[in-house]
Amino acid sequence: MSSNNSLSYKRAARILTVACGLLFSIFSIVYLFVLQKDVVGALHYSLSQGKTHYSPLVGAIIITVVLLVFRWGINGLMGLKGPVRTLSYFPSCLLLGVLTDVDRTIFHGGNIGDKWFWLLPLLLLIYIGVVYTLRRVFRSWLNQEGSILGLINSNLAILTLLCLMTVGIGNTNVNFHHELAVEQAIRNHHYEAARMVGAKSLETTRTLAVLRAYAMSLEGTWGSLCLNILHIMVRKGFCLRLILRKLCA
Repeated sequence: MSSNNSLSYKRAARILTVACGLLFSIFSIVYLFVLQKDVVGALHYSLSQGKTHYSPLVGAIIITVVLLVFRWGINGLMGLKGPVRTLSYFPSCLLLGVLTDVDRTIFHGGNIGDKWFWLLPLLLLIYIGVVYTLRRVFRSWLNQEGSILGLINSNLAILTLLCLMTVGIGNTNVNFHHELAVEQAIRNHHYEAARMVGAKSLETTRTLAVLRAYAMSLEGTWGSLCLNILHIMVRKGFCLRLILRKLCA
């Protein structure tokens, strides 16, 4: 490869490194602040036992910075380069997914799934083995300065797959997110916002219904709602005596 092509390849590699860092940062902040805001907030509340306040945006930025520094350290140790440079984001994406893999045990003092206490070290060991093999067996291929387009495509494809892995690991259950959002709104005394969470959703759970009713009772609108429902039922021809008998049964 000529000196001009080599210089262009190295310049493209540097630009790609910065671009991938920026893309990961955007993904991480959006993922934590938009998609998993309630999950991370509930995890923080459980771990701190409600003694400290969690700011979703500040928390997302801090976690993202920590993961970027972690990625920088991993790449410094592993020496990944060429078409597989973005494999250094695997531990950060894995940790980001594990952080948001929280289920309903969070309501009972739980936190991250127990399976990760053995699965996370195992996956990291496998990752180290794969990277070590790449560095030992494919050293000449990694050091080869090939097509710039191939360099960009391969690294972006790897980063995309790692981001999809993160989303796949995290809890994306809509009803669970609604439950956490209602709980957070009740803790903040935003009762109207609490009862409006998931109002247009076609699915619900018993827990979500109870939380909404509790928010309405705190807001003072539960009684008026019951009277409105009773009035509608009477207008539609239901016998008031039968309704009262059912309510008192």
